[in-house]
Amino acid sequence: MRLKHGILIVAQTREIRSTLGQWFDGAGYEVAVATSFPEGKDLLKLGPDVVVAELKLGEYNGLHLADRALSKGVPAVVIGPKDLGLERDAEEIGAVYVTKIGRAHV
Repeated sequence: MRLKHGILIVAQTREIRSTLGQWFDGAGYEVAVATSFPEGKDLLKLGPDVVVAELKLGEYNGLHLADRALSKGVPAVVIGPKDLGLERDAEEIGAVYVTKIGRAHV
């Protein structure tokens, strides 16, 4: 199975999953949603076009998932709090790090 024009969203926070899912679905993308690192890792097998992960994912984090996605040639975005160290870590692996905005808190 393959996600055609697909976005994989991996977030523990319900509001982040919901908001991102609505945005991408409304833009015509096929969306797969995971709530944990293991579930996101499994859904990477669907071959999404982009992975968007929340930083906090239990014992792993969104950077771990981004690194796995990037190793498969899938661009990755990690959403987290303003943190220069995390931003630098994301840049070093080739991921985009965005500071979460809006009402949901990371």
